Amino acid sequence: MEIFWIIVGVIVVVALLNGNSDQSGKSAQGGSGSVPDPSPRGSSPRRSPPPSATMGNFEIRASENKNWRGKGLHVLVFEGRGLMPVNRTMEIEFVTWMQDITDDRQGEPVFCSIDDFQHHEHPGFQCVRGGGTLAPDQGFRDWVEVGIAPAESLSFPASGTRSLRINCYITEKTAPTARRSLVSNTCSLYFNNTETGYKEWQGKRVEALKLSLRLGVATAFADDDFEDSEGKAIKSWLKTRIDRLPDDEQAEAKTELNDALVQAFADAHAGRLSVDSAAASLRQSPIKQASYDALELCTLVMAADGVIHPEELRIINRVGQLLGIDNDAIRSLRDKHAPAAQPMAASDGVVSDEMLLGIEAGLTPEQLRKKLRELFGRYNAMLQIEKDRDKRARYQAMLDAIARLTSRSR
Repeated sequence: MEIFWIIVGVIVVVALLNGNSDQSGKSAQGGSGSVPDPSPRGSSPRRSPPPSATMGNFEIRASENKNWRGKGLHVLVFEGRGLMPVNRTMEIEFVTWMQDITDDRQGEPVFCSIDDFQHHEHPGFQCVRGGGTLAPDQGFRDWVEVGIAPAESLSFPASGTRSLRINCYITEKTAPTARRSLVSNTCSLYFNNTETGYKEWQGKRVEALKLSLRLGVATAFADDDFEDSEGKAIKSWLKTRIDRLPDDEQAEAKTELNDALVQAFADAHAGRLSVDSAAASLRQSPIKQASYDALELCTLVMAADGVIHPEELRIINRVGQLLGIDNDAIRSLRDKHAPAAQPMAASDGVVSDEMLLGIEAGLTPEQLRKKLRELFGRYNAMLQIEKDRDKRARYQAMLDAIARLTSRSR
């Protein structure tokens, strides 16, 4: 299966929809119950323990929200209410997933490009939300948010209006493989998918992967010192992408992509590998999140040897620019895939602080100071909770760069 686009900034995110199980597609009316933390594994909604007679059986509803919690996020929001059938006090979780039943009533998978919203064994969408501690005869009298789905990171079989079946169950908090449903419910939702579906672009997926490989190889050759670790990173990334393709496409795709990889290496050795050309073509790809997937590969290659080379940084920033990906998203990818990689001194000096932090050129003094304050808050928080020595060194290097730039901007 294809490109399970990572979205930047790490950006770190998302939620789902409204309408009773027999009223799909209607806009949600917010319940009076309190809502949990926005992360899929966030804190639980608060429960009140009214007499069980005042609550019906567990039910869910879903709605679409294009400005979730006023944050400009386009999400599908899942809500639930009712009595929870537990026979002892336990910690619970809400597990929500969906199927596309537009063309097949048995249901086809809906994929998600964000790791935290994927099933633990495959890239199908799944949201796991903590429900806190629950005792017998307790439940949710009002509608509460039990999960979300980041709409722009979902991939459907085809474009157009999609009929979705939303499934949600409650389980005792445990390891993913040991989850057992205590109670479940389903509802329906219609969603207009404006993106090309994963069944519609079989050949386009492979073409996007070929272009991504060229950008990854260009990053590996950026410092004129191709490392085995970089080759392994490329091959691991490629294997994962091939495994995501439909079974009947994998053999042919593997041959095509291996040939493309050999050609990219040959072009790099001969000085014919053009980053600008590959990025420009990839940006035109109809495959959703193809650009982010390519930049993810470049970031993995940069981090493979544990060192951030100046030329690799320049290429990644250039690729991101050509693909239309903003600096915050590029920085988020670097923080995710290269948290322990350390900047290396260049022959003409050290990596500039601006380059290391991914700060765009042309900011006014006030804009620069604001950006530095944001970055300080980000990396200081990460440093406080990180235990790994190499990652702590990386975050400290970022804070040192922020301090130097702050001093110069006064």
